[in-house]
Amino acid sequence: MTISGRDPAVVALFHAFAQAVADAGPFTYSPIKAQVGFQGQQRIFAGVRLTKRGLEGYLDLPRRVESARFRRVSPYTHRLFVHHFVLTSADQLDAEFLGWIKEAYQVGQGLPQMKTRLGRGALEFHENKCGWSLRR
Repeated sequence: MTISGRDPAVVALFHAFAQAVADAGPFTYSPIKAQVGFQGQQRIFAGVRLTKRGLEGYLDLPRRVESARFRRVSPYTHRLFVHHFVLTSADQLDAEFLGWIKEAYQVGQGLPQMKTRLGRGALEFHENKCGWSLRR
């Protein structure tokens, strides 16, 4: 995918999205067909393609987020959900969306440890090759 010859407003939106990802931590670009993937240490966690109106993209999150801001949410594995979005303005990169980018970034680093409170002790769920393990 090339950004030369694209609408300058769309290119600026792409750069704003890339900066939001960079604010979450270091990543590498991973070109995939007609889109750009954003890759952490373990995996690609986000991707966008430039359209005439803005960006169409996705974030991989470890949970299903119910929000009208996502056009579609579909399971990728039993632990990851792909959240498809459309951005037409940098204003849409607000605190809520930036939080989802940071959460997706953690997926790119290897699924984050998740904790839940049950009774007196905290249980930690850790991803391993067989799925999840549970530790106190």
